[in-house]
Amino acid sequence: MSDFDLKYFFAIFKRWLPILLVIWSLITGIAVAVALLLPPVYRSSASILVESQQISEALARSTVDISSLEQIQVLQQQLMTRANLLQIADDFDIYKAEPGLSPTEIVDRMTRSTFFDKAQFGSTRNSPGAIIFDISFEANQAQLAADVTNQLATLILEQNVRIRTGRASETMQFFQNSVNDLGAQLAKLEGEILDFKNANDDALPDSLTFRRDQITILQERLLQLDRDEVALREAKDSLDASLETNDGQTALSAQTTPNQQALAALRNEMADQSAIYSDTNPKIIALKSRIASLERLVRDEASTTVSISGTTTPSTLAGQLEQVISRLATVQQQRGGINAQIGELADSIKRTPANEVKLNSLERSYENIRIQFIDSQKKLSEAATGEQLELRQKGERFEMIEQPTVPDGPIKPNRRLIAGGGSVVGLILAGFIALMFEFMNKSIRRPNELLKQLEIQTFATIPYIETKGEIVRGRLLTTSWIMALAGGIPAALYLFHYYYSPLDLVFQNLADKSGLADLVGKIFG
Repeated sequence: MSDFDLKYFFAIFKRWLPILLVIWSLITGIAVAVALLLPPVYRSSASILVESQQISEALARSTVDISSLEQIQVLQQQLMTRANLLQIADDFDIYKAEPGLSPTEIVDRMTRSTFFDKAQFGSTRNSPGAIIFDISFEANQAQLAADVTNQLATLILEQNVRIRTGRASETMQFFQNSVNDLGAQLAKLEGEILDFKNANDDALPDSLTFRRDQITILQERLLQLDRDEVALREAKDSLDASLETNDGQTALSAQTTPNQQALAALRNEMADQSAIYSDTNPKIIALKSRIASLERLVRDEASTTVSISGTTTPSTLAGQLEQVISRLATVQQQRGGINAQIGELADSIKRTPANEVKLNSLERSYENIRIQFIDSQKKLSEAATGEQLELRQKGERFEMIEQPTVPDGPIKPNRRLIAGGGSVVGLILAGFIALMFEFMNKSIRRPNELLKQLEIQTFATIPYIETKGEIVRGRLLTTSWIMALAGGIPAALYLFHYYYSPLDLVFQNLADKSGLADLVGKIFG
């Protein structure tokens, strides 16, 4: 006898059929209840375009140096902060039906319900192209999803403007402070340079050549005074000798006046120096001035000389001697003054190198700060232009190109798919249970099994014959179980939902804690 006995397998199927129906009805009922009681999820979206700068960067450049993708990432992080999400949830009473939710649970749900999707169009290697990103929110009410999405999009636009204008203003303020600081440093250095020049006006490097020339002229003047003193002393000795001999006639004829002698000496020196220097040389100019002065003195002496019959009286000689002595005193006084001037000039020349080092240091610092000041002024102008671009929203900006709308229907759950999938799962599970128990059942139920295990040949088999009453009672029992499960499970879920705790909240809490919501969403859309 073949192991494959169709009647035998059909009999097993008939025996398991009520149990299969009960299991299938139970799983299908649960699936249908879940499909009906799962809260609807509505999604509303808004599209935002990243618009490039409206004015050419060759004419005006924004000082906000941040890429579009970086802006989107920054805005997303700022928008999804704990404080923002709690504030939005509170403003729209998103979870008012669940007053027991903790702030952390609210933030987690808000995070899972908010979506950012980026898209980039027309990008090339040299041009990034236009960027559009969507902000979406899921809620159990269509109007609520649209309202929250609109609020999120508005916050993004406002925050983008705030970030760009804030950065532009901070850049502007930075360079303004830099210009003010550098201007104050320049003013301070200008004051230090002015004070230093006023305190050392006699020993500055720009007058060093003049002071050296002055020393040369004064030294030549000293030499001239020495020559004048020699001539005056000779005249004084001659006048002293004349007075002693009381021979005024001889003295007058033998001696000339001191000024005449000094004039003759200067003229001789002038002749010698003219052969060496030009007429514009300071030495020649000084000699000419001295000669002219002495010539006037000689003329004055000639006009006031008293002559008596070609003789000179002792009183006249005494007067001339007094003039010579007075002239000698004047020469000594002039020599002292000139030596004092030479000493002052020499001291100023000695102090000039140190002053030059100090002055050069101050001027270098001034020049460095002046260059920084000019550069900061240029950057301040650029920052002011960039700030105006952002304040007038002429730079890169976000523009909402698609407003959030109230969705026509929920995007999930797919109730038909859940119910149908539950029915299929129930059927598969019932069949698996039946097969598992049949494979585990090792009892002898067929003649060929009796032959294999006990080596007993059967001649005939008599099946169990059910009475009509047993058949009717069995069918009624099976039908009762099926109807009880098919109607009792939904009824029990209904009563639990409306009189104890809403099943959607129970399922939501279980799903949040176990991750079942994400699994169902992935499986059934």
